[in-house]
Amino acid sequence: MTNTNIGDFSAPFRWKGALFRIQYRNYDAEDPTIPNQTDVTVRKTDLSILSFESFPTLKECCCKVLVSDALLAKYASSLLPSELHYHMMKKALEKKRDRSVNVLLQVWPAVSLTLRTLLPQLFCTSSVLYDDLVYRSQIQHAILCTTSLVRSLMCIIEHPDILSVGKLKMLDLRCFPTVDLMVQYISRFLLSKTTNSSFSTSRKRHRSPSPTSFAQNRNLDKVSRSEPFILSIDAVVRGSETCNLLCKALSISKSSHSPLKLQINQLDVSNVRDKELEALLKHIDHENLTGLSLQYNSLLPSGISILAPQISSLKNLSALDLSCNIINLTENPDVRDVVSGMLSSMHNLKRLDFSNNRVGNCLRELLSTKEGKFTASSSNRSTDSPQSLEYLKLSACRLTQSDLLYISTSNHRFTLRELDLGENVLFIYMSSLVQLLHATKNLEVLELEGCGFKDDHFLPLIKAISSLKKLWYLNLAGHEVTTKELYGSIPLLAALPHLECVRITYPNECYDSSDQEICVNMKASVETKLKELFSKNLYSSHRNPMSRMVRIVWTDDYYQEILQVVFIP
Repeated sequence: MTNTNIGDFSAPFRWKGALFRIQYRNYDAEDPTIPNQTDVTVRKTDLSILSFESFPTLKECCCKVLVSDALLAKYASSLLPSELHYHMMKKALEKKRDRSVNVLLQVWPAVSLTLRTLLPQLFCTSSVLYDDLVYRSQIQHAILCTTSLVRSLMCIIEHPDILSVGKLKMLDLRCFPTVDLMVQYISRFLLSKTTNSSFSTSRKRHRSPSPTSFAQNRNLDKVSRSEPFILSIDAVVRGSETCNLLCKALSISKSSHSPLKLQINQLDVSNVRDKELEALLKHIDHENLTGLSLQYNSLLPSGISILAPQISSLKNLSALDLSCNIINLTENPDVRDVVSGMLSSMHNLKRLDFSNNRVGNCLRELLSTKEGKFTASSSNRSTDSPQSLEYLKLSACRLTQSDLLYISTSNHRFTLRELDLGENVLFIYMSSLVQLLHATKNLEVLELEGCGFKDDHFLPLIKAISSLKKLWYLNLAGHEVTTKELYGSIPLLAALPHLECVRITYPNECYDSSDQEICVNMKASVETKLKELFSKNLYSSHRNPMSRMVRIVWTDDYYQEILQVVFIP
């Protein structure tokens, strides 16, 4: 794997959406003054500690040496207890030893291999929300691991003589993306197997068997009678070619003669027409699909109407992303009714992204049927009743005052943990926004970027945000405020017990001069002053000393390069 030239697959698309969630915290089971010990605060420029690990155990050191060479790994696997195969595979994936992964998969002692037991959860820290270096590192490592395991499994299926060595029958790659290129590879593999099988059957009908062919047929029959492999993936589809190939592969996979059963757990599709999307959704097993992203498909209101019946049948869907399409529900009441009915049928839906579509003045009609009955214990809820949302992204949706009031009074306010209202003109609805923030007490991530707030709105906004005691990430970039208002907000922000990161834009005074040097000096002065204010207020707050650290992420201008200043008092 180390010698394979795999490009940056994270560049064309972003997974920080509905499908792959950031790890939540159980505030009821922990002391709110104790920070997350697994989340290490790092400086942007200090790349050497990004991969900091605790001291490894002797077992980990030995496994690291064993997987450094594929032949050594193969020899050791035949001598060591099967319990150590797990640790060797974990090290092989961690150190990107592609050939060792292949060898270990061939002799895997268990019936199944589940990737999420070998790798840490994707997006397990808040850093992925603002630090592209951390984000790309996690995505690329996940892609390399799924790619290596898929290629190794195809090699095992391709060579039946290996089948008798290990016990592996199921490879579970859920919770990690299998990129478009590998989805094509899997699909073409299944198509080639079917073509070869048909060709062999045709030749048997026209040729008399020879003694050699009898022996080969016995071996093939032995393989065909064995149970097929099961491959469970989170598939990424980028274009019509991959979509059509996957449709054919899924159809073949359902055949009793297929050597591989393909299961799609989450599906991320872009750049595909609505008719092709409809065909793909028909081929997918609706019981297995738990996440669906349809970003960047240029879906019109007519397109979502075509897909609604298929999406409605996905009863186990917990995440739906319809962002970045051309769905105008504000001016199409008939389509709005269709989408509302679609959402009401998905009782397990917890994560919803409508960003960059027109849903202004429609939220009550769309989401009221999705409100679960709030109880102190979620265990009291019937599995047939709807669940309220935990994740709601409504960036650039032209929200109105009625939409804000609906969220603040609906049962979603009790369960929401992540809320994005960025790129909406919210400063004209300040009283409704303040009411919403006071109502959503469980928010952990709040994004209000580019909402038009100025000096008159900033302190009332921060006072409302200060009531969110579980908040650990706050995005306030893209607003025009002065140093007076910015400095005045620090005591309120420092009092938030879990706050880890604030993303803000430099105040107006940093751009008053046309002299670049003066602007740079002013920015440095603002950074220093903000550090002093945070230091003073964090020490005077009731925070645990270990949690007295806040990341400050500065934005130069709108959508320009992010400069990070890490504050550790």
